[in-house]
Amino acid sequence: MPLVISIAGSDPGRGAGLQMDERACRRLGVDFVGICALDTVQDDGGLQSVHPVEVDEIVAQLHGVLNERSAAVAGSVAVKTGALGNANLVNAIADVLSKHSTIPVVVDPVRVASRSTGAELLSQDGWHAMQNNLFPIATLVTPNTHEYGDGLSYSNCNAVLIKGGHAAADVVEDEFWQAGKFVFKTKQKRLAGGTELHGTGCALSASIAAHLAQSYDLISSVKSASDFIHRWIGEALQLKQDCNLETVDLLADGKWRPLS
Repeated sequence: MPLVISIAGSDPGRGAGLQMDERACRRLGVDFVGICALDTVQDDGGLQSVHPVEVDEIVAQLHGVLNERSAAVAGSVAVKTGALGNANLVNAIADVLSKHSTIPVVVDPVRVASRSTGAELLSQDGWHAMQNNLFPIATLVTPNTHEYGDGLSYSNCNAVLIKGGHAAADVVEDEFWQAGKFVFKTKQKRLAGGTELHGTGCALSASIAAHLAQSYDLISSVKSASDFIHRWIGEALQLKQDCNLETVDLLADGKWRPLS
């Protein structure tokens, strides 16, 4: 079975990070292994604190999963990275992945939580390491419009998907650039109430990785993942409306359930 390996932070509220990645991948019928880079403390007020996991432990887990999959020859593999904490871990992951150049890598350059009290998900030296060492080996980098800024930090990326979900518009537009040139936009109607769902950016990046693991090419992966996330959010909002709910929750297989 195709496999996505996600190296990211753990969200105890299950709204983002590894937990959201897994639910998206399971819903797409892809196997999943999560490697925790950061333990976080979060509540309704947002991200409170971040606790990095030892680099050697993370690298050992990554080596182990890659070696097992290689030995089993059990299908395609893609890697997705999220919040990585610091330069030591970014550099270590880049070193491992550079030795597996046939494995597609989706980098979600998470630096600050959408709801944060000041705790960082990626340090400044980690950001520089990501630009210098991880971006050049990534198949795709997926910043949101705030993270992308003027784009100068992404000049050495092979491909970039600029996620437009934060923009205040009726249509969500994500821009795909490859080799420094604009290629296309995906456009999805903004669903009323969709902005209340946390972690959709994580889910989109994970979904792209899931399609790459299923041997879709990059452009098809981006377009198919965009369609999937739109339908997935729509399912949640329809369930809320049908059942007159304040919120809904996700099961481990990526299916929505009522939450009273």
